[in-house]
Amino acid sequence: MPVFKNEDNSTWYVMARYVNWKGKHEKHLSILEFKQQAALMVC
Repeated sequence: MPVFKNEDNSTWYVMARYVNWKGKHEKHLSILEFKQQAALMVC
């Protein structure tokens, strides 16, 4: 799953597209907020 950065407000988000058990196409958006210290630990 790709992660994207919103340059306007410096937040990260993940968008997942999937087919549910009924066969309907859906999208799910998760917005992530990292602090500077957490971002340094990941790298």
